[in-house]
Amino acid sequence: MLYEPGRRRVWSLTSPQTFAGLRDIAQAETPDRSGWLYGTEVSASAIRSRMLHERRIIVLSDPEGEPLDDSPAETVKRNVLFHEFQEHSTLRPHGARVSLYTRRSHGRSATSTAPSPDGPPGEERDR
Repeated sequence: MLYEPGRRRVWSLTSPQTFAGLRDIAQAETPDRSGWLYGTEVSASAIRSRMLHERRIIVLSDPEGEPLDDSPAETVKRNVLFHEFQEHSTLRPHGARVSLYTRRSHGRSATSTAPSPDGPPGEERDR
């Protein structure tokens, strides 16, 4: 499971039993261990590595139209999903998106965290 953006991890705080058995691939420390409301995430490069070791990822994300977070970790999440995975199905419960992404058989190159001309929709390209 991947929260995109990471602040959406707050959804699991209200109903932890709903997320039991799912592994948060970007999380470094839980809220209890880190002392932060959402816990902490691993580095952008570690997120990329963890994502590339998965065949499927359940992504919990903002509804469409929300502003994109531009942190390195969030940029990596979007770029790896765009280049290496394809959206298989999406549910839209209560102002959220829950999407299943499956690995592309021949992924687009995900070697750069910089947006490409054919980058994710909504990604700024003139940085």
